[in-house]
Amino acid sequence: MAVQFSVIIPCFNAARWIEATIQSVLHQTTSQSEIEIIVVDDGSTDESVSRIQTIQAVNLRLIQIPNHGASYARNVGTAASSGQFIQYLDADDLLFPNALQVRRQALINHSADVAYGRYERLIEQENGAFNAGPVAGQKMEEAGTDPELAAFSSFWVPPAALMYRRAIVEKIGSWNRTLPVIQDARFLQDAAYFNARFIYLPEVLGAYRVHRQGSLSKKNADLFERDILKNIYQTENRWRKNGLLTPARVEYLAKTYQRSAEKFFGRDRMRFYHAFYAHRRLRQPWRFGFTDLCAAMQACLGMTAAKTVLKPVWLCLKGFRSISRHLKQ
Repeated sequence: MAVQFSVIIPCFNAARWIEATIQSVLHQTTSQSEIEIIVVDDGSTDESVSRIQTIQAVNLRLIQIPNHGASYARNVGTAASSGQFIQYLDADDLLFPNALQVRRQALINHSADVAYGRYERLIEQENGAFNAGPVAGQKMEEAGTDPELAAFSSFWVPPAALMYRRAIVEKIGSWNRTLPVIQDARFLQDAAYFNARFIYLPEVLGAYRVHRQGSLSKKNADLFERDILKNIYQTENRWRKNGLLTPARVEYLAKTYQRSAEKFFGRDRMRFYHAFYAHRRLRQPWRFGFTDLCAAMQACLGMTAAKTVLKPVWLCLKGFRSISRHLKQ
């Protein structure tokens, strides 16, 4: 029987979880002869490789490479795969037994390119155990009617909650290695850019581990914010180059640049000014706001002094915004 599913797992120092992750693929309801499991070890320095090698499965393939990051590992795995349906899976997450079968059927029935849905959070406890937490996973339409703008803004689900057709993966070309923190969000955004057809599945078909030390975006907030700003630049350039800058997209870009300017104020002078001037360039008509005040104060007083003076003002504004959003709800 021809391979239908390629499950691609990038692995870096995941010895604690990798066996359970692979076993979740080996226990799928669809025939194992239809599945190839490609684990790309990204230069692990723990026991990940030896743990993988103890698993006896004819459809399991291990590729070992020097450490280049998860996006590079996924690209290597994709190039080595042959399935018509591609399931990316982080090395610490799980697929529920019917995940591949249900997602494939949905893609076929709806002539879709990406099947996505709900997932269970597994919350790490103080003793290191993971307990079942709340189910998450919104519909893309809840984040906006423009799929690419929705993926660019607030819509997100982990790889364990997604399956792609090979055709859309080939259109995307590769995972974006310049965005090490928000790489999975960008890949979904790229699928939308290439006019992928999305189908939402209400079933809970995967599990996402929530570690006590937090995700990569929480552990390194600076890198996360740099990725966001870099993605705004890349997205604006792509939209502008291809005549896709609708008024709604211009407005959202301006708001996102403003958010980045506020995040970098008092922390990173260069990125603050880059975000500030990009926001000012897109914001028409010109209106003086808090971000403009930050720029003026930083220019006059310097970064440290401006941050000291304006931090209480910023905290008050955040409080008012929070209250305003609560009242609107």
